[in-house]
Amino acid sequence: MGALVPLPIGTKFRLRISHDMRTCELHGKVIYLHSGCGLGIFGMGVLIEKIAADERSVIDAWLYALARKRLAIPPPLT
Repeated sequence: MGALVPLPIGTKFRLRISHDMRTCELHGKVIYLHSGCGLGIFGMGVLIEKIAADERSVIDAWLYALARKRLAIPPPLT
């Protein structure tokens, strides 16, 4: 998870993701920080604590759709 200002380790958060009129809300906490080694690329390792079955199915559907797009064969050049 990237952020301009990383949250401190142990911070609990609520993450809401919306796409195509569907929303998924996840609860988690920050478990480690990545300083970027002076390159200006900060990051956080997060642990999603609980995922309800309906939220899991929404996430699975989104990931499946992304994988299909990524693996799609482009149309032939004319």
